[in-house]
Amino acid sequence: MKDIITFGSIVVDLVLNPPKLPAPGETVTSTSYALLPGGKGANQAYAAAKSDPTSKSKVVMVGAVGDDALRKLALDDLEEANVDVSSVNLRKDLPTACAAVCVDAKGENQIIVGSAANQSVSMQQLPPLDSEKVLLMQMEIPHDQNWAAVKAAYSAGATTVINVAPAGPVPADTLRMLDYVIVNELEACTLAEHVGLSVEGQSETELGRQIAMLYGTTVVVTLGANGAAV
Repeated sequence: MKDIITFGSIVVDLVLNPPKLPAPGETVTSTSYALLPGGKGANQAYAAAKSDPTSKSKVVMVGAVGDDALRKLALDDLEEANVDVSSVNLRKDLPTACAAVCVDAKGENQIIVGSAANQSVSMQQLPPLDSEKVLLMQMEIPHDQNWAAVKAAYSAGATTVINVAPAGPVPADTLRMLDYVIVNELEACTLAEHVGLSVEGQSETELGRQIAMLYGTTVVVTLGANGAAV
């Protein structure tokens, strides 16, 4: 089994459940709140480590946190899952990233992310890459660092995987170096538009197939309760 290098975001989520979401200029109250570890990168690393606790594969988290009270909450679950966090930078000048997540009684939500230390993450933090490594990424750190990491991994023969979330453009040269591109239905449409494909009248799975053929990669379209299409 290959080692997994997760290159990405580490966030603490402040989750509130008001009866309704605030309008501009309005204050609403929530009877309680919860502070939870999160971030798309940290979630990927945690899921990879927990998917097979008996595996001899190593899971490494590469990211950044601040030297603050949120750091321990952000990293505790990763360490308990035996994720190697030695490549997580400790920043004295930036706080740990935090997201305010408001979910009302109807399930509607508003999310604001304070990226903070995540914006300092650099591909220079990556451990050595080779054909026995998988580089796993998402889009919550500086995009230019993702593209540089893909190029380094491709040159080293590592397997490259990106979850295009939050949705955004991916350069054509980078797409050609990726082994796997993971998108949900919205992200499939967004990525297709960015690469110049017509989305009108096209299903998300068909758009995924077109992107795969155009760039020689494997596109996985997640379909919620309906699973996924390749």
